[in-house]
Amino acid sequence: MYVNTTHSPDFDSLSAAASAALAISITSAHRVDGDSSLSACLAELERLPQWRDDSGAWRSGLSAFLNPFRSASDEELARRSPALSWLLRVCHSVEDACAPTWGAETRHRSLLQAGMYTGILARLVHDEEEANKRLLAALTGRAKHAAAARHKDHKADKEHVREWLGKNRQQYSSDAKRIDAIIATKEVSAARATIQKWVTQWNGEQRQQRS
Repeated sequence: MYVNTTHSPDFDSLSAAASAALAISITSAHRVDGDSSLSACLAELERLPQWRDDSGAWRSGLSAFLNPFRSASDEELARRSPALSWLLRVCHSVEDACAPTWGAETRHRSLLQAGMYTGILARLVHDEEEANKRLLAALTGRAKHAAAARHKDHKADKEHVREWLGKNRQQYSSDAKRIDAIIATKEVSAARATIQKWVTQWNGEQRQQRS
């Protein structure tokens, strides 16, 4: 589907605008992660020559890319990933906007469609990125909340151990037995090693006070 130099400047401007719409769509689609089918299609599209370098080869390449999808209905496109289905709609519309066999009105309408589909794809990618950002922020927020809760519990456990030692230390002959007794109360969730550290600190403070 090559175009000769007898075509009007209007046709060239339509083709240029259509190729730009496709380039924008490709850039948007690249921001979607984890879609192998979309990635494969993008790789094929990026092998097309530049429209300004060889518009005929560019149109032929786009047509060849679309051949496997010619018979795809809207329902079939909808079963693909959203980003891929909208990218294919962009490609179909771009091809029609650049077709030398279509009249000017049809090419203009196709270009408008390509622009609309490009906008939908860009918005879809933007919304997905925003959703991922909100999810990450929510997870981060929950992580911070959980960390704050753990810190609060840790501080409460330490205070409980210090109060217990102040009241009950003399009843036990060794720190090991004191720690066993503290754990037996089931009022402290800290690990034994942490309780041991608190007991050691408390003992050191008591010695300093007596000296």
